[in-house]
Amino acid sequence: MSNILNHFALRAISKMGDIMLPKTQEFPSFSETGCIEHIDDILLYAPKEDISGLNAILSILSVLPKPFLKMIIRKMEQSHSKNGGL
Repeated sequence: MSNILNHFALRAISKMGDIMLPKTQEFPSFSETGCIEHIDDILLYAPKEDISGLNAILSILSVLPKPFLKMIIRKMEQSHSKNGGL
């Protein structure tokens, strides 16, 4: 599916994407959209050392239980809100 990210990294992106964008009556879940199939287009020009680090951290996240991933995402959202975001 990807020539840049490993299977575990793709799994983590799908898991976290589905947490952040779950299926509703109106819309599909993140994983149902097929967006992951375009990940190489997004990462094509990223530095190799960034890809290596991304593969590493996403591989770790891929084996974490969903409740733990939800907690991490919630903490990121809270931090974003407190620090003013972009």
